[in-house]
Amino acid sequence: MPASPADIARIALIRLAEQALPPTPENYARFYYEVTGDTPPAAEKNAGIDEAFVGQLHEVVNSASSTTLNLIQYLGGSNQSISQSIEHLSEIEEKQQIMSLLGSILETTRSMHLTVESSRVELNETRQSLQTLQQEIEETQHGIHHDQLTGAQNRLGMDKTLAREVLKAQQNKGRLTICLLSVDSFNDYKANFGIDLSGKILQHLVTISRSVMRDSDSMVRYGDEEFLLILPETDLKGAKFVLDRLQLILQRSSMYVQNEKVTISISGGIAQMGGQERVQALVVRADRALYHARANGHAQITFAKDA
Repeated sequence: MPASPADIARIALIRLAEQALPPTPENYARFYYEVTGDTPPAAEKNAGIDEAFVGQLHEVVNSASSTTLNLIQYLGGSNQSISQSIEHLSEIEEKQQIMSLLGSILETTRSMHLTVESSRVELNETRQSLQTLQQEIEETQHGIHHDQLTGAQNRLGMDKTLAREVLKAQQNKGRLTICLLSVDSFNDYKANFGIDLSGKILQHLVTISRSVMRDSDSMVRYGDEEFLLILPETDLKGAKFVLDRLQLILQRSSMYVQNEKVTISISGGIAQMGGQERVQALVVRADRALYHARANGHAQITFAKDA
């Protein structure tokens, strides 16, 4: 069995590339269990929006629809009643009857005002409920596509983002470069500080990385200590500049773990997409470049071979 989750992911990805299969979670899971020899878990319910949530959304929308419909029907009937009263008003001559009819009109308009105000309150409550549901959807989607520890995208988020950027670069004949990087000596950090505290090192890396990334760039937690940078409209030289800049800031931004000063470094593999290259083939080239970089020691950056 491979030594780490990153090794397992690497082998599974290579097999996907060999068979020209899309890197969907289902295909990845299939090769993952073939590589590890583990038994796939029983099918679980989709982690997306569940039936209870959909039912809650239907209930809120139906409530708004019912309130609006009732208001329209009520106002329509009240308007007809007022119109009829005004017609009768022109036909009568006695003051007492006129006063009585005016009273009826005033009562109808007062009732209409109260109904409209009540409906306004109900519709405002519905709007607030919909805003809450929208926020829950956004939080759910964020949780599905992002790593809980570091806040970077996860592998599922990578599949979506990288496929979109590859397609965009191919359609616009633009440039797209990815960088696969890892924290040097991370296994030593885990041995010295434990899993929980060593996780702070990963969080530190993500925070510093975001300081050198553009809004259009993306960061993915690819493995245990491995991260993938997706850099649209960037060539090899530009990607190397980003990693060199990141390396420099990491050297100047030490952190303390259990009162021990820690200065981390990274090694990285850089690959620029070539022509109509497939997503998984691009990632495999970056992965191989990272392998060679790590073999050369710490704080090494290697370019992938051309596609």
